[in-house]
Amino acid sequence: MNKKLKALAGFVALMLIPLLAGCNNDGEYVIKGNNVFFSYWTFSFGTINDTLPEVNATRFESVKDWLGKDDKHVYFKERLIAGADPATIEAKKYPLCHDKRDYYYKGVPMHVSSVKNFEVVKWNEDDMWAIDGRYAFYDSLRIEPRDINSFKVLLIANMCIATVKFCHLPIPPPTLRNGMAFTAATSHTSGTWAN
Repeated sequence: MNKKLKALAGFVALMLIPLLAGCNNDGEYVIKGNNVFFSYWTFSFGTINDTLPEVNATRFESVKDWLGKDDKHVYFKERLIAGADPATIEAKKYPLCHDKRDYYYKGVPMHVSSVKNFEVVKWNEDDMWAIDGRYAFYDSLRIEPRDINSFKVLLIANMCIATVKFCHLPIPPPTLRNGMAFTAATSHTSGTWAN
């Protein structure tokens, strides 16, 4: 029985190696004629080719495998980043990029007060916390603390918790991101979502 179990485990391992080696969720840009595609692979549908909108294929270039640009537009994967400047776009750590005016998280404008003063304070595979001298950010969500100098991000039981004195935090219920609730501990909460 032990030999049969080992043989079965070896067979399963040999079958999984090509499958796992062919799994690339990151994707890449592919230029075909006058079209540019963001191409990626999924278990459910195999290779997906999403067409980039309003793209000039002759002027397109890939900045990173997740960030591209032509002479007039910037793209996060297959999505157009509205208002981003292709001449000054810079890729940071995935999925963060910036131009001369703003930062973008997964292609969403963050509306920072200062590109120069923007600083990531905590980053893990699912969440990003940042400050820019006036605002704090959870991913692309802007938080307006009354005192940015008191803003801190703590890691408690593998969960990032923002603490700040007298902070404007969401009045609507916190939203779920990647299956986890946005949590903030404050001495006073009031305010609105800041987009």
